Amino acid sequence: MKRVLGLLGFGLAQMLSNWGEVIRVEPGGIVSVIGSVTNRQGGGWYHSGALYITDTIDNQAGNEMFIPTLPNGTPITPGKVQLWGGYQWITGTDPIHFDTLELRGSSSKNLARSAYVRHWLDLEDRMLNTHSETLYHRSSSTHSITRVSGFIRSGLGGALERTCIGGERYLFPLGDSLPVVRYRPVYITPNADGRYAGRLAAIDATIEGYDRSQLDSSLCLINPHYFHHLSGPQGGFLELSFDPAQDGDYDAAAHWRGAQWDSIGGALSSSGGLSWMNQPVGSFTPTPFALAVRQPRVRIIPEGPHELCPGDSVQLSIANPDPAWNYTWSHGPQDVSVWITQGGIYTVTVSNAAGCIGVSNAVEVRILPPPSAEIVPVSPQSICPGDSIRLVASSGEGYQWFYEGLPLLGATDSVLVVREPGRYWVQVVQRCGTAESEPFVLELHPTPSAYFLMNPSDSAIVGTSVSFRDSSQGGVSLQWFINGAPITSSSFWTFTFLQEGTFVITLVAQNEFGCQDTFTRVIHIYQPQVEPPPPPEPEEPEIPRGIFIPTAFTPNGDGQNDIFLIVTPPLEWSRLRIYSRWGLLVRETTDQPPRWDGKDSGGSLVPEDSYTFVFEARLLNGQYIQRTGTVTVLR
Repeated sequence: MKRVLGLLGFGLAQMLSNWGEVIRVEPGGIVSVIGSVTNRQGGGWYHSGALYITDTIDNQAGNEMFIPTLPNGTPITPGKVQLWGGYQWITGTDPIHFDTLELRGSSSKNLARSAYVRHWLDLEDRMLNTHSETLYHRSSSTHSITRVSGFIRSGLGGALERTCIGGERYLFPLGDSLPVVRYRPVYITPNADGRYAGRLAAIDATIEGYDRSQLDSSLCLINPHYFHHLSGPQGGFLELSFDPAQDGDYDAAAHWRGAQWDSIGGALSSSGGLSWMNQPVGSFTPTPFALAVRQPRVRIIPEGPHELCPGDSVQLSIANPDPAWNYTWSHGPQDVSVWITQGGIYTVTVSNAAGCIGVSNAVEVRILPPPSAEIVPVSPQSICPGDSIRLVASSGEGYQWFYEGLPLLGATDSVLVVREPGRYWVQVVQRCGTAESEPFVLELHPTPSAYFLMNPSDSAIVGTSVSFRDSSQGGVSLQWFINGAPITSSSFWTFTFLQEGTFVITLVAQNEFGCQDTFTRVIHIYQPQVEPPPPPEPEEPEIPRGIFIPTAFTPNGDGQNDIFLIVTPPLEWSRLRIYSRWGLLVRETTDQPPRWDGKDSGGSLVPEDSYTFVFEARLLNGQYIQRTGTVTVLR
């Protein structure tokens, strides 16, 4: 049967061990032990007063040591434990559950066994070293941990764990004394209720397996002095502290994501003698977080490329310059903006105090040539009459062409097609002014005159050999055609026509400049017919033989002279064929009266030109007639 030892006033001892008994300290009661306190063999404390200890507090009883309720379930008024000695330990086989724990005295306080604080933790100016153990702080009050200059230090595996309410801001007073004293607290404002833990690892993160050289491209440096392990069920808002004088300057936070440190951004602020990097985090998994330096980024504006006329300049500037960074332009200046008058590629190199270097975008500046105008091809040039040549001006923004000193109406493009001989030039409007070209001289080559003799001259019987002799002037090469098909290039040749029909003979003569002329003749090849003498008949009336063939017509739809109409006596049948100057068949019709509307066989109007016609017909009396010649199409 356990006995309860009660204390209403003040007790003093050099060592206190209950040896399985229950000690009850009433509110206002004080127990001062200049030595150690041990809870043994199933004993316990109903502690509502104050317990002052200068040495170790040890729990070997298999319980919480400081029991929160009486056996009948009545809550115990919380008491406090004050460690006011030198180098002290909280130890035992079982965790001690303190109501309130106050650190006083000198030197550090240490955990050899994890411990709990139900209500209040006062660090004052002491370091609480949890080593590889965890201090569990179970009060959800944001003010339940107080300090003057004290902090909690944890080794690998150790931590401070707090019970938090989502949306409230909680201090984790973390620090270390080696290699130098550093108080580097963290504030966590969690997104959800739960238990969140923190530890300051005052070593290079690489030593614990979080390689600082593995970082994303937006970062150039991870804090080499320390980092934090932070954990919790949800993300939240995180505030990491640093001392620029002792730790260096940082402008970002980083989170180890399993293979590398990734930037999570951050906004800089200052309070309480420290600088803070503040940023939301989506998750506290994995646990490592560190301060970082961003890879210096620099951008030149405006980006360009820029084109300058001779003597002009452009101002290039650094977008959003950071006064803590150093900038050097590729051509030497170290200002945030420069005036550029020379062509080239310009960049800026940026560096920061951490030794990180970045290079800007490249901006090209081009110096435009002074105004100039040229015509291609070079002058002079010669063409055949009727041909044309394209004159192309230098590139520009506007054009005006001139002919023989006068501006050409509507000639405002970069290209001008010309046929007439004479002097041409162009004015070109360019970025840097207006320029006028040298004159371009166009000349005409002489033209050959095509002509040939044909024997017989207009008709022949099937099987007759017909000769053709060139009589052209100025031609150096010839090409003959029959009905558009090439035949020979000789100056004299013969041909035997073996079938009836009307054939268009065309000669194309070309001189040494490539200029050509065309001459066309038509020959009718027929089979003589032997007709029996007609029986005697009464004398027939005379058949009118008048035929009228116009030499030109104007198929322009104005109702006047729109049809090439051959006027003849009444006909039994007729055929009218139209050939181009090259001997190609354009149209064939058997309409009566014989007529042509100026269209080709596809129904399209033919261009203005001279065309050869071959007209064949049989009169009502059986007489065969043929006429050939040329007709001119005008508009």
